[in-house]
Amino acid sequence: DAQSKILKDLVDKQSSQRGTVDELMKQRDALKSDIDDKFKEKNTLRTEFREKTNDWYHNQRAIKAQRQMQYEEEKKRREEEKAAYLKKKEEEELAKTPYEE
Repeated sequence: DAQSKILKDLVDKQSSQRGTVDELMKQRDALKSDIDDKFKEKNTLRTEFREKTNDWYHNQRAIKAQRQMQYEEEKKRREEEKAAYLKKKEEEELAKTPYEE
């Protein structure tokens, strides 16, 4: 009878400890799911940031290319004007009579 009482006490003690362990396991699982949710949120935010950054860089490249084209056109126009000016200047020099000066 004393042994059964001791055994019953031990079983009760073990079941109460098991209940505590089970409760801790449930808390751990809940925390794991919360952590997983936060990681997923972080990854989605990172992906959105990368997409926005890539869009910004693409826009910057397009702006730079447009500026480069404008610069090339302006450079070509200036070179043509300079060539025309030099040609006009040379024609004026040729039109002068030699030994005029």
